[in-house]
Amino acid sequence: MAVRAHDVIVIGLGAMGSACLRALARAGLRVLGIDCYTPPHAHGSTHGETRATRLAVGEGDVYVPLVQRSHAIWRELENRIGERLLEECGFLTIDTSRGGGELHGMGGFFDRTAAIAQRHGIRHEFLDGRAIRERFPAFAPPDDARGYFEPGGGFVHVESALGALLADAAADGAQVHTGETFPGFSDDGGGITVRTDRAVYSAHTLVMTAGPWLPQLLGSALAPVRLFPQQLHWLEPSTADAFARDRCPVYLWLHGEGPDDIFYGFPQIGAAREIKVATEQSRKQDSNADTPARCDAASRDVLIDTHLAGRLAGTMRGLRSAGCRYSVSPDGHFVIDRLPDARRVIAVSACSGHGFKHAPAIGELVADMVQSGGPTLPEFAIDRPALTDGWRNRESQK
Repeated sequence: MAVRAHDVIVIGLGAMGSACLRALARAGLRVLGIDCYTPPHAHGSTHGETRATRLAVGEGDVYVPLVQRSHAIWRELENRIGERLLEECGFLTIDTSRGGGELHGMGGFFDRTAAIAQRHGIRHEFLDGRAIRERFPAFAPPDDARGYFEPGGGFVHVESALGALLADAAADGAQVHTGETFPGFSDDGGGITVRTDRAVYSAHTLVMTAGPWLPQLLGSALAPVRLFPQQLHWLEPSTADAFARDRCPVYLWLHGEGPDDIFYGFPQIGAAREIKVATEQSRKQDSNADTPARCDAASRDVLIDTHLAGRLAGTMRGLRSAGCRYSVSPDGHFVIDRLPDARRVIAVSACSGHGFKHAPAIGELVADMVQSGGPTLPEFAIDRPALTDGWRNRESQK
């Protein structure tokens, strides 16, 4: 099989891979993207119609410039394709956990969000339970609930956004190969050789963005990353008008101190009288990303009975469900760094359930790393102690 030379090869074309491919192509590099499926597809984590976005990212200050830049890139793409990708319908965080609510490994998430908004000058307002009920009739919090409303938050149309990233990359010269299996690569010190079921390719740099497949593809380098299956549910509310987009923002509700004591959801999208709602589970792990992510009626019923009842207005009828996976680091931060024993390989992984909103800017971050040879951000380093020792430390604390 012939060897074909590229500056960079990107493996995996979900949100992160497509964003990296676009940024690298716009930088003028000869770039090839490979995916064993044809994106958008439902085998990884970049599907399900919508992804939430918010500017005051409670996971940490490091994310604020990334999500702000990502919003700007979505608007640039909208102007090119003439299609709406980012919907700024607002983002509402409700806290009835009495301050202990945890998300993505971060305790006190409501207070973290508020502090980050104030530090970065992000427009927001605080609401009590009564004000939330009067303004947003989809929600039924008690009077002592705390609310944080951010008008610049909202959601991104997932499949349309992914298609726009890939089309923009191709327009700038990127090659896109789909349905091509990636068994592995080798690094001889002078370059990367990538072998697929179709050909052998060479490149100066390899960017690995294969989502939940990365731990099994990269082995010990990403051993701390764990996979957690998640389920998304589409429901028909009896009070559907309360969830119309002009009356209901994207929302996150923290109602207990545990990592699973949350749910989040979206207003109605389009003409259908349905809403998408999900929770996050961080207890049952997956060992293999090749098996289909499960979804079942029992999980939907738990969501409705344990999380939504008494909190969302009216009653809910289940319509359909879908599964996906989170690749999670112990400290909830991403891994965006060169492999210690293969410096020409950059891993982009462990987005821990909050990566999509940052993807366009992370593509630019990776493109800058490739061109400059510079380091990653410290929070995303592959050798940080919170990653290498994180699960042991986290579990001992609990």
